[in-house]
Amino acid sequence: MNTRITASQLYSHLVCPHRVAMDVAADPALRGEASAFVQLLWERGVAHERELIGSLPVPCLDLSSLSGEAKEAATREAIARREPLIYSARLSVHELLGEPDLLRFESGGYVAIDIKSGSGRESADGEEEGRLRRHYGVQLALYTDILEQMGLAAGRYGYILDGQSIETRYDLSEPLGPRSPCLWDHYLKARAAVRATLAAPQASLPANSAACAQCVWHEACFSRLKREQDLTLLPELGRAARDALREEFPTLRHLAGADVDAYIEDGRTPFPGVGAKSLRRFQRRAALLLQPEAGPCLTRPMAWPRAEVELFFDIETDPLRQLCYLHGFVIREGGDIATERFEGIFARDITDEAEREAFANAMVVFRRRAGGALLEIRAHGIPAPCRALSGSGHSTGNRSAVPAAARAGPVLRCGQAGQRMAHARFLHQEPGETLRVRVARCRSLRGFVHRVVRPLGPHTRSPLPPAPAGLQRG
Repeated sequence: MNTRITASQLYSHLVCPHRVAMDVAADPALRGEASAFVQLLWERGVAHERELIGSLPVPCLDLSSLSGEAKEAATREAIARREPLIYSARLSVHELLGEPDLLRFESGGYVAIDIKSGSGRESADGEEEGRLRRHYGVQLALYTDILEQMGLAAGRYGYILDGQSIETRYDLSEPLGPRSPCLWDHYLKARAAVRATLAAPQASLPANSAACAQCVWHEACFSRLKREQDLTLLPELGRAARDALREEFPTLRHLAGADVDAYIEDGRTPFPGVGAKSLRRFQRRAALLLQPEAGPCLTRPMAWPRAEVELFFDIETDPLRQLCYLHGFVIREGGDIATERFEGIFARDITDEAEREAFANAMVVFRRRAGGALLEIRAHGIPAPCRALSGSGHSTGNRSAVPAAARAGPVLRCGQAGQRMAHARFLHQEPGETLRVRVARCRSLRGFVHRVVRPLGPHTRSPLPPAPAGLQRG
């Protein structure tokens, strides 16, 4: 078994710790095919890397035709000659093995550069600069660790060369935020976890998560989860909560049949990260999941608002091009499903101008319905707010940006506002069409589905208006 720690293993660990164990110890026959989307990302990444290397202003030593020990020997020889730029390098020391895309000689040593087709930073909020990506940082940290142990590092930093050919510096010892550790600490923690997994892969447990859909081990893991009645089959119950509950409730059946109130005292539970409300909710869901004929149920009465016109709004984006190419509306009148019709506004091409034009045309649809229509919006259909919109200096999931049609004070029905769009440009296409708003939560819909929205204008603040009948202010 290969026990060397690689950058790809660190990346996999951050996405799914069990992926590392499956890659090194699972039966290869259980491995599925990569999805078409993942293959597209690979192809795009390879094409971008080749294009970028071909356009570098400085010539580089290309070692991409070599592999294994031959590539590592050539890399060490190139370093001894102080080659200024080495492409497709390979270095190892002790348990660490790294293959950085580029090694560049600067400041008396070498620094690692990884080529990525995505942005070097996470999406920014408003005018704030986006944070460095943890997944990228731990990979650069491994290369830097190897260089440090070899006495070759220019410093504890590296670079990401992104899809726009922008070079982003990653200072690995700098904290990611006021309360966040530095990337080097993230790396050390991930390295220790991968080392433990490689030493005992059989001890690793799968967990159901959003990342599973694109994984080649999805079917194998999901079959095991169902067979073992794993708690992560429940919505909103992730790996950390499962691990906290697992000793007391090893399966769905144990949780469904337990007297969970016996574990609750003064509104608290002994399970880290799982509160009393969550524990009761997870138990109800476990019971429902074990009933073959179970369906949706209400935990309290709901009063849906009524409107003569209902707009169901969604967008479609191409994350590879960072393009919002479709604004789609399903329009229902008089509450009659038979009247539903689709109105789609497409960007005519992939330019910024076409994207801006499509956004402006979508605003026209909202303006036509500015008399108090009911809006049903997909979770990512309206961008979650940025500091520039909220005006409070704090980004929060309890506000949403709505278009100018909201001037009449309609009811906004939407999904979780904490989700971010794939790109922030949507907010800045037509700045005059997006207003600062405040949102009152409706507790009768579990606190995150219903919002009463009223724009406050670009720079003003005022108390929230009274909630419509049937709605409670949060």
